[in-house]
Amino acid sequence: MTIPPWPTSSPRLTHLKLLLWAIGLSAIACAFLPRAGILLAPYLVLSLPALSHGFVWTLLTYPFAYPAAHLIDLILRLGLDLVLLWFFGSPLIERTGSKHFFFLFFGATLAGGLAAAGALHLFQFPFFSGPSPALLGLYTAWALLHTRHDSSRPTWLAALLIGGSLFLDLFAHQWPTFLADLAGVLFGYIFCIMVEKVTSPITWLQPLERGLHRLCEKCHRHKMPQHNKVVDFKTGQPILDDDQFMDAMLARISLYGESVLTPDEKNRMRKISERKSIKPLHDDDR
Repeated sequence: MTIPPWPTSSPRLTHLKLLLWAIGLSAIACAFLPRAGILLAPYLVLSLPALSHGFVWTLLTYPFAYPAAHLIDLILRLGLDLVLLWFFGSPLIERTGSKHFFFLFFGATLAGGLAAAGALHLFQFPFFSGPSPALLGLYTAWALLHTRHDSSRPTWLAALLIGGSLFLDLFAHQWPTFLADLAGVLFGYIFCIMVEKVTSPITWLQPLERGLHRLCEKCHRHKMPQHNKVVDFKTGQPILDDDQFMDAMLARISLYGESVLTPDEKNRMRKISERKSIKPLHDDDR
């Protein structure tokens, strides 16, 4: 399945809608509830006092609060981030599925939170909030998955957003934000290499990436059961016919996803597909 370059519609995916609403509503609540005497931000924002009091969940909840001090600033930042989350998140969630998408989003959030916590301690910043590490992780994954299928598509957009964000962090001396954003980028890169099994367009990194792919394949093969035969559920007999085998594999993929297939099953599917694509050419030659 190829990744669409742009969102194909409004955010119709339920899981993405929930995430967009959660970020938007929590950011607005953090801005307006203090007027009623209700402080929500201390329970969401990442800070050293919060961590020292055992609020470890703030390593994952800081994207749901915003550092904007003024209403106009909050509206602009929140609106732009939600649009970018939809813009890059919709194609990713359609390509990778909901589970992998949320693993990417919250994995980049956790990596950014750990980096930001260290920077808060080193540089004596009061707190850190906002979804920028997760967004940069999404930009990175979007760009790498595009490169996998069509390098001519505008992956420069993600590169511009990543480079621009990191440059602005450095220019403003926002060290927690810079380190957190950099951690988000690295997590997005590792996610694509280890989970989605892609290689980057950076030539000198490709030998390392192929080695990681082989390592993941060996680990996957080691964890799989030793019996790899595909059997007919009605008769209990092994399926030897190619057409029956392909039907069984496609049914399994539709139910559980491609990740349940063993390397041998994927290899056999590839060989069958190659034979079927070559056969008509032979018939024409005759």
